[in-house]
Amino acid sequence: MKRSLVEFLRDPVNQEPFTLVGEQPATGEVMSGKLQSASGQKYDIIDGVPNLVRADQFAEGQKETVETFSWKWDKAKSYRTATLGHYRQWYLDRYGFGTEEKLAAFLKDKRRILDAGTAHGRDAELYHNNSTAQVYGVDISSGIRNAYRDLQKLDRLNLVQGDLARLPYPDGFFDFIGCDQVIHHTPNTRESLNRLLKKLAVGGHVSFYVYKKKG
Repeated sequence: MKRSLVEFLRDPVNQEPFTLVGEQPATGEVMSGKLQSASGQKYDIIDGVPNLVRADQFAEGQKETVETFSWKWDKAKSYRTATLGHYRQWYLDRYGFGTEEKLAAFLKDKRRILDAGTAHGRDAELYHNNSTAQVYGVDISSGIRNAYRDLQKLDRLNLVQGDLARLPYPDGFFDFIGCDQVIHHTPNTRESLNRLLKKLAVGGHVSFYVYKKKG
């Protein structure tokens, strides 16, 4: 975790700011420790990734979804690199960009980008490499640690284990939110989208893709 991230994170339940507690090295990534909210709630930093998921706030069925995807991504640790060959162009075509140059033109003025449901970080990496924005990746499963393992050297990428229905960021924070193949896995798709939109700045953009049967 980059130290600068602490300034922008908020408690997912009450939106209180955090302080970093525990002995930390003077430089480099924060690999362990805790984030503490103003009211004393503590969240662990595990293998460089803050875990801001609150299981006590889960809706019905959400626990099983988290366990399923955590198991899946733990078994498929090389999923990001194994799928890049076909995935990147599939993404560009589905959203109407066609090329990375056109995606970069769209992202040119974006300052803060969220990849909601980032998993192994494929979209987050794509946004980082085609913009000058700070990019934030959030995933509810522990699979996001695979993304951190592979992508922690990207200087403008920040990764958090969190619930997209209770995002640990202020309202109106993001210029662009991408949510690819994710929100239909949440307990209430419409409610999850509405909660994402609360984090979108005025004049910002959101893109999302859902499927009934995956192609």
